Amino acid sequence: PRFAAPARSCPSSMDVLRAASIGRLDDQRVNYVCRALTRIDPEKAIPILASISTAYSYGEIDRLLKGIGTEDAFRALLYRKSKTSDWMSSDAARKLFRESESAGVSATLRRALTSSNAEFRSVAVETLGNMGLADYVDDIAPHLSDTDFSVRWKAAYALGRICSERAVKPLLIALKDPQSTVRWSAAMALQNIGSVEAVDELVTSLGDPDPEVQYWAASALGSLIDSRAVRPLLWLLQHGPSKAQRSAAYALGHISDPLAIEGLRKALMQNADPELSAGAAYALGRIRAKIAVDDLKGLLTDKSADIRKAAAIALGSIGSNEAIQTLFEAFRREKDFHAAEAYIEAMGHSDSPEVIEPLLACFSSPFYVFEAAEALSKISARNMASVLPKLITHKNA
Repeated sequence: PRFAAPARSCPSSMDVLRAASIGRLDDQRVNYVCRALTRIDPEKAIPILASISTAYSYGEIDRLLKGIGTEDAFRALLYRKSKTSDWMSSDAARKLFRESESAGVSATLRRALTSSNAEFRSVAVETLGNMGLADYVDDIAPHLSDTDFSVRWKAAYALGRICSERAVKPLLIALKDPQSTVRWSAAMALQNIGSVEAVDELVTSLGDPDPEVQYWAASALGSLIDSRAVRPLLWLLQHGPSKAQRSAAYALGHISDPLAIEGLRKALMQNADPELSAGAAYALGRIRAKIAVDDLKGLLTDKSADIRKAAAIALGSIGSNEAIQTLFEAFRREKDFHAAEAYIEAMGHSDSPEVIEPLLACFSSPFYVFEAAEALSKISARNMASVLPKLITHKNA
């Protein structure tokens, strides 16, 4: 609606793209047009998307082409890659694009996998992964042991995009690769695939010397939701580097094992790292740790808005009625919009009729009317008999 114009002056798609090509439109507007074209007619959108300068919306245009998923779309991807400023891969992509005109994309890429040129192998592995078909797992997996590490990590990433169980065993071996980039890419791929077969090897990777590998191993274990990972993650939460500690906190929240509560309560008070405290608050909320309610209420006065917001969301997840007044008082003094929204949302999780007055009082601020109304609607759905009389008689109703 912001860009609506009278029909007689609406530009055609080519007018818009021509304006984009000479720099008259910003990335956001180009993205809007390209998404619309892709929804209306994906096949006709392909040459238009391919023609847009790679200086524009590089990731978004490529994502749209991957979403179309036809051979022509992947030829367009190769074409765009051939036009990038990354000279290491653009030349290889250009040659593969030319060859694909006669041989087809799949045949060209499969042949490129056996090339002596590492750039060709790298582009082929990446593009086959983007195609997302399980048929290509057996073509890509051998390149986890490629002599060139950039091909190995792109192979791991590609297998993660395909998400086939057949890739699990090769990726478990890749967790021991000498290059840390390959190891964390393998952990990320295993997270996408979601096989519990990977739990033991991912637990071992929590002790990796590279914090990035520890981070992705913890993240993967959280998505697998296996109680075998709880104690190793608690160890990482206490002894790991900052980034890995945060990942461990969120992972423990996803697993939601009460065994993690005490460790998370200690991490909650780590004022030196606000992101870790926020992650621990999130996890305690997921576990619904009522024993942590007082700890979380105390964080509603923290100097970090992110911590205040995380504590409020956790209190809402726990559903603590005793925190209603504290949340309302925190809302009244809050200067950060997103934290204030979290207080209202948290109050909306309560089943107590006592929350109705504080939420109706939130209507006095025009910025939070929608959030307060949504919170009240949730309470009404659960407890209509006690809510409705107060709603219809309140001055802000």
